[in-house]
Amino acid sequence: MPGMRLRPDQVERLCGVERVVCERVLDDLVRAGFLSSSANGSYGRSTDASTERPRHNETTAEAVPAR
Repeated sequence: MPGMRLRPDQVERLCGVERVVCERVLDDLVRAGFLSSSANGSYGRSTDASTERPRHNETTAEAVPAR
């Protein structure tokens, strides 16, 4: 979810995984550049850390055919 930042204990409860597994996955996602961690120990999407937000470009949006 854009803008969401969670601490490892929150991710553990949300995902229903053990602490060790949760920490390893979070660390791997930080190394891969998908997540970033903050000084307070929370994690969030790396793209959310930037001040520039991607904008929707209507000229390149694909139309979804009606059924």
